[in-house]
Parts: sequence; structure tokens; C-alpha cells
Amino acid sequence: MHILIGLPSPAVVDPDFALENLLQIIDYSRAKIPDLKISVSHSQGVRTDANRNNILKKALDAGNVDYILWLDTDMIYPVDIIEKYLEIPNLGGNLDIIGCLYFKRSKPYLPAAYEERNDTDTTFTTIHPPLIKSNHIYEVAAVGYGGMMVSMNTYKKLGDEKWTAYGSNFHIPIKNISDKESHDLKFCLEAKKIGLSIKLHGSVRAKHFTKKLITQEDWLAEQRKIFRIENVSIPQVHVLMPATDESQAAQAAKTMVARAGISCQIKIIMDDKKEGFIKIINDYVKANKPELIVYTAQDALVGQGWLKNALTEMLLIGAGLVGFNDGKWSGRLASFGLVQRGWYKQLYGGNLFHPGYGSHYADTELTQIAKEQRAYVYAENAIMMEVDHKKAVGKGKGVEKKDKKLYRKRASEGFDGLVESKKLREEFG
Repeated sequence: MHILIGLPSPAVVDPDFALENLLQIIDYSRAKIPDLKISVSHSQGVRTDANRNNILKKALDAGNVDYILWLDTDMIYPVDIIEKYLEIPNLGGNLDIIGCLYFKRSKPYLPAAYEERNDTDTTFTTIHPPLIKSNHIYEVAAVGYGGMMVSMNTYKKLGDEKWTAYGSNFHIPIKNISDKESHDLKFCLEAKKIGLSIKLHGSVRAKHFTKKLITQEDWLAEQRKIFRIENVSIPQVHVLMPATDESQAAQAAKTMVARAGISCQIKIIMDDKKEGFIKIINDYVKANKPELIVYTAQDALVGQGWLKNALTEMLLIGAGLVGFNDGKWSGRLASFGLVQRGWYKQLYGGNLFHPGYGSHYADTELTQIAKEQRAYVYAENAIMMEVDHKKAVGKGKGVEKKDKKLYRKRASEGFDGLVESKKLREEFG
């Protein structure tokens, strides 16, 4: 197999890319795929479309190129980009056009990956990045040219439409794209017209150069400035508080309501039968099926806007689990959490926590699964802290050994297949 790396550059190739990233990609790919031939073609000039067409013509004239990998030189790519893209043909799938997730250099840093939109104003709408999971490949309407790999068969099928034309509306997804507008989107539009496939690889994420490297975090920061939770219709949040001290629970609940910043229902559930936190929570969610729940405790103290801030992060990300700022774990563990039923109902047959745990590690497992499924977000500004001055201080003190043993066993087996990452299984195995 022969892959040509095409480098259309309007100016000099960025030294960080040319001297480090490009060589890393080539060295990694050759080591992983020994029979792979890689060549590089660089065309420099004012017009990116002309540079791209020059490279394409060389590849067509050579006659022995299987794919062109377009790498814009103002970006940094994962070194395994070729290996990841070639998963598709190795699995017997079609690789016509495939791209990666990256973000534009100017605010609000929109993603350069698109879905179809059929209203009167636009042809495309940008994807929602938090929904793009690692180790998943998505069919999309269009991708940007940065990190796009194209089969030479695709160019042959496109005929005269294979040539690109740079225009005044580069990367703006407008309706009725003309021959002079948005060359990457127009290219994808023509490919879709003749039934070709355009894919986005969720594991391949590039960084865009400006004064800094632009990533999903920059896009998210801009979304927070725009988003207003007051304009969103939200189901009632059930705040579940298993308790053994009714007076303490009532005081905690009163503070929660006063500081929530949005409507919620506090459900104090007395543990008169000594069933334990996990069983009480599981019984409630199975019986009532609330769309949104918070699991908390009678010794929790919240900050102003705790629930509003957590819901904002959940809705922006599309998260299944939101970890509160508990002043202890810094988001590594959702010791207190906001959860949506659409996510948790798929885990344990309607339970929120795995019912095998007695007292500990159920929240640890839930967090690890959410992280692996890219369904987790840490709400740093949503404060919910445990206030227990009598609790033992120190790692592992008071932890049920049987729960710890169960967690390690389940983690080593991938939590019943809910976790796909071999790395995670090895880490906790």
C-alpha cells in the first residue's frame, strides 16, 4: 500500500509540524505497518486550492498511490493517524473519505466536521463534539481538509469534480455552494452526490495552530459564554438523600434548595432497615424512573448555584454523569453526581449502581465507565462537599475489602463489557 502525504501550504511549513510531528507520523506508521510505502508531496503558494490540485495531479500521474493523506501544516496530528484510518479497510469497510475532529482557529472555535441540514439557509450544521466518542467511526456529511485521507478511487469516481477551488466562503456551510466557495465542503458535497462515504474517526483529534493550540476545550469555553440554561426545558431533578439522621438531612436539604439556582425535589429516604446507600438509590430509580437524579448524602454542604452549574455542564457536553466539586477528588471520582436516566438505564438493568457492592466503589465504577464512554464531565463550579469531621483521614481507611476486591475483578474484565479500553482493564486489573 502506498500513502502519499500531501502538504498544501500557503506559506512556509510550520517548524513544529515539519521537524517533529510529520516525522513522528511517518516513523510510527512505518514501524506499525512495515509493508506501507509513504511518500510526501509539498506544494507552496498563495492559493491553497492550487497547491492541493498540484499535489493531486502528481499522485494521479504517478499511478501507484492508494490514498492521499492531506495534512494542513498549521496543525498537529496524532502520530497514529494513518494506523487509525486504516482500521476501516482492514475491517473490510469502505474508506472513501475520512477525517478527524479539529476546531477552527477563530472564535467560537467551531468543529470542522458537519452533519446535513435541510433548512432554507444552510446545507450543513456542525457536529456536537461531546457526542463523538473515541474508538467509534461516524458517517458524516462533511469534514475539513485538515487530516482528511482520500482514496484514489474516490478521485477517479469524481471525474472533473475532483479538482478543488478556493473561494471567499471557505469553511462557511452556506446553502447552494457554488464553484468558487468552500473547497473542502464542496468536495464532500460532490462525493455524497455520487454515493461515496465520508467518515469521522472519533479517536483522531488534531490541534490547530494560532497563538496557542486550539482544541475542544477552547470550543467549550466559548459555548459556556453563549449558553443560557434559563432557555432550556429541563425535567424535574430528583435529589436523592439516603439518611440515618433526619435532623441533619433536613438541614442539608434546606440549604440545597436555597442554593440550587433551579427547581429540584429533595428526597430524604430514611434508612430505617439499614439497607445501605446503594440499595436505597437503586430501589428508588427502578421504582420511579426519574429522568435526572442527584445522589448525595445527609452530610453534604453545597455552594451557590450547585445544581444550575452542574446542569449547564451536563447539557453543554451531553454528559450522562456529572461529577460535583467535592473538595477532595478534583473530578477524578464522582463521589456525588448528577445523572441522566438515558445513560444509566443501559448499565445495570435499571439500577444506577452495580448492586454487587455493599458500601464502596460503586461510584468509582460508575465514574470509570462514564469516562471511558466519554459520557463524563467534571463541574468544577458545582460545589457539593462532604462535611464529616469524625471520618478517618487517610487513603483506604474504612473501605470495605470485599468491595475493593470486587471492583478490581470487575475492572479487569471491563465491567461486563461496558468498558472497551484494554488500557483501563490493565490499569485496574
